Amino acid sequence: MTQLATIVFAKPPRKPTGTVVILAGEGIKLGALAKDIGAEAVVAKVAAVSDYKAKAMSVLDALAPRGADFDRLVVVGTGKTKELTEYDWLRLGGDVAGA
Repeated sequence: MTQLATIVFAKPPRKPTGTVVILAGEGIKLGALAKDIGAEAVVAKVAAVSDYKAKAMSVLDALAPRGADFDRLVVVGTGKTKELTEYDWLRLGGDVAGA
């Protein structure tokens, strides 16, 4: 039987490790915490290579990104956050779990 994932929301340490999941708004807008951990440059580079625009429900996955302390980066696009419904937020959670 598959084990259920454990999800913890906490302020990240200065040097996150393991898998890092980031939500990105339309145009790859990142929040302050994503910028604080140094993910902005990594996301910009990987997004440019893959032509990623952070459209709603889109996923960008990078394994062992160069120049990062973490092992895996998952970026989930939210699109225009002001237009998201409660159902859309549930779908985003499913996208994160699926990634």
